[in-house]
Amino acid sequence: AGAKGSTAPAAMGLSGDSAPGLAAAPLPRRAVAELLDVLADNGRGLRLHALRRLSEECGVVWPRGCPERPRLLEELARGARDNLDERVRQGAWSRLHVRDLAVWLQGRGCEFTFSLGGDQPACKEHLARMAKEVLARAARPV
Repeated sequence: AGAKGSTAPAAMGLSGDSAPGLAAAPLPRRAVAELLDVLADNGRGLRLHALRRLSEECGVVWPRGCPERPRLLEELARGARDNLDERVRQGAWSRLHVRDLAVWLQGRGCEFTFSLGGDQPACKEHLARMAKEVLARAARPV
């Protein structure tokens, strides 16, 4: 671990993931939230090869069997949301950008002030803790 007061991910327990076999998985080059933003804007006019590259850089699988653009964008958005949800549910913190955690939490009704300033470890730990609480509440019987 890191030194006392360190903000390094390892010092805060974020270097490893909750699910076995995920600790070696690298942080995708780009946030899934970025792909979701593009898709919410109807692909922003990006050509398919650019969308495919963005999808790969986010670690989201490209959908197969979608010859029409609207259907492709819909399936890609569904896949991106599922991918993000799976990473959070597995506790794959090393595979999540700060922005991804914020988008996931906001999608579950969490309200908080958030400013993008990179993947600050302290902010990421706080959002990961919030995500764990949301998952724990959802798992409790009503």
